[in-house]
Amino acid sequence: MAERLGAYRGETQELIDLGDRYLTLGWLEGQGGGSRVPVTQEHASLMIMRDGLVIRQQEYWSRAEALEAVGLQE
Repeated sequence: MAERLGAYRGETQELIDLGDRYLTLGWLEGQGGGSRVPVTQEHASLMIMRDGLVIRQQEYWSRAEALEAVGLQE
């Protein structure tokens, strides 16, 4: 997605503590790289932690998919 966007930023709206995992839910906002058309996209990131470090990170493009992946529902 980064190659299709010009400037963009992410905003975390919710952080869910799952013990040794953290799920962030939010949005990415930006503009099309060539067109400059505004773009908004749901985004979630599941981080698996060990000894205070992220050892694996999985990205999701929908809130529902991310919640399902960790056994939660909306």
